[in-house]
Parts: sequence; structure tokens; C-alpha cells
Amino acid sequence: MKLPPEANLLAVAHYLEALDFQKEIVKIHTVFGGKNPHPNWLVGGVPCAINLDETGAVGAVNMERLNLVSSIIQKARQFCEQVYLPDVLLIASYYKDWAKIGGGLSSMNLLAYGEFPDNPNDYSASNLLLPRGAIINGRFDEIHPVDLTAPDEIQEFVTHSWYTYGNGNNDKGLHPWDGLTEPQLVMGEHYKGTKTFIEQVDESAKYSWIKSPRWKGHAMEVGPLARYLIGYHQNKPEFKEPVDQLLSVLKLPKEALFSTLGRTAARALESVWAGNTLQYFFDRLMRNLKSGDTGDGKRHALGTRYLAYIGKRRWFQRGAAWRAGALDKN
Repeated sequence: MKLPPEANLLAVAHYLEALDFQKEIVKIHTVFGGKNPHPNWLVGGVPCAINLDETGAVGAVNMERLNLVSSIIQKARQFCEQVYLPDVLLIASYYKDWAKIGGGLSSMNLLAYGEFPDNPNDYSASNLLLPRGAIINGRFDEIHPVDLTAPDEIQEFVTHSWYTYGNGNNDKGLHPWDGLTEPQLVMGEHYKGTKTFIEQVDESAKYSWIKSPRWKGHAMEVGPLARYLIGYHQNKPEFKEPVDQLLSVLKLPKEALFSTLGRTAARALESVWAGNTLQYFFDRLMRNLKSGDTGDGKRHALGTRYLAYIGKRRWFQRGAAWRAGALDKN
């Protein structure tokens, strides 16, 4: 351990505090979603109506519950700004060698869908609070536009996954909207064990229950680091300034971001951003309510989360995992 005893005690104490706070932050889910976990899987969106007049169904969102949400948001922001991010900076200052470890695809291929439209139902890149774009082969001076609906951009492959697309098309990638999830548990020639007890997989054949997502044929890094690097190179101040400040405090070059340290730091930075954005949208909600607007909104998602056409939904399907996908045909 490189941390001094005082830092160890501080980190453990804050870790336990974070575990305890988990049961508080999820109360926001239950207020608006009606349950936790997985409130997003209730088809149709938020199931709890707003009831400011204290009339109607039990469980409706009233001012008491809105005040509870406001209090939780403030506590979450305070924790992220005053505990989580400072702790990451403290620990990183003793483990700067991790700025050279675990880079993965972070210096090469990055993908961000973009999310949280500032104006409702406008999913154009310029209206999204989280950036959208793709970086290929380390060309940070060229950020490619991303079309989540294009069948030749995001594709899922099953060449090495225990699924089949049928008709001999197992080497062909399909957009999640067109994809199938038909199991095909076939063991390779060099597989060892049984179907219920795996000793060794055969990576030259099918070996995983996870599909292989690709963007225009490229394996991509996604997540907080990808979003912050894309936002940084789009010169968005809400992403660039915190990154520059973090690197200045740690006295590290920008290349240090392509690492386990950078990935961990990006999570902390994004938690602060998320708290601020949560407050921003909550304040907008309260202004709408005060103006008499208590109407319900609808939501949809794109990418590999679940399958839904904009408009009439055909079916719902769990998407692949960018970070844990199997090999593709190449």
C-alpha cells in the first residue's frame, strides 16, 4: 500500500459512507419510477402521475416527495464534489504509475451515443448535454458523426457467440433493431469440459453468451472516459475545463487519461456533472409544475439498450455489451 495511514482511514470511511448513501439515492428511482431496481423497464416510461393537489391515487408524486427528491439531489451533489472527486485525486496522487496501465482502446477508438436532450424530443447532437461522436485510430482531431439508426454503423456480430442469425449469416453484423437472439450452444474442437462445466473455451469457435458490438467494424471504448475525451476534443467547456484542472492538480500530461487512472478519474468527474445536470432538470421540472404544467412525458432509447423504433415499437431486446463482447470474424 502506498497510501499513508491517514489516507487509508479516510478512504475506507468514505467508502462505507458511500455504501450507506446508496439506499438514499435510489429513493429518487422509487419516487418517479415506482420501484427500484430497473424502473426503466416499465414500458411507457414513468408510471407515477403527478398529484400536487393531494387527490387521486396513492403513490402519486406530491410536493412532499418532490421535496424529498430535492434534498437527495443536494446531498448527492455534495458527496460527489466534496468526497468522491477529492478522494480520487488523493489516491491518484499516490498511484500515478496507473496512468501508464490499462489503456485498452482509450487512445484509439472511442464512441459516445450522446444523451439527455436539452429540448425535449430533439436528439440532434447539438441538443444533447452528453456529447455524441466517434474517434477512430487515435485521430482526436477528427470526430466522426454517429447515426444510431444507420444499419451499417452499430452492428452486433455472433461469429464467436452462442447465437445464430440463421440462413448461414453468422459472420454478418446486424443492427440491434434487426438482430436476433437465437441460442446456438455449439462447442468448438478445442473445447474442454461439458456444457454445464467449462474447463477451457475454444476461442476459434463460438465461446461466449455475449455478442460482439462494433461501430463501422471497429471495437470501441464507451463510458465516462470516452464521453469526456470526445467532449474535450469538441472543446466543450463543461468537459474540457474539469479535465484540464484534474491534470493540473495531479501534474500529469493529457496522455495519462488513456489509462486505468484516467478511466477512474472520468467516472468521478462525470458523477459531479451528473449531479449538476440532475439539479438542472429538477429545477426545470419545478418551474413547469409551478406554471401549471403537470402533463406526462414519454421516453425512448436508442443504441444497444433496448430495441424500439421511434414510433410504434416492434419488440424489446437486450443489447450487447461493448466492454465484454466476444471476438468478431476478424
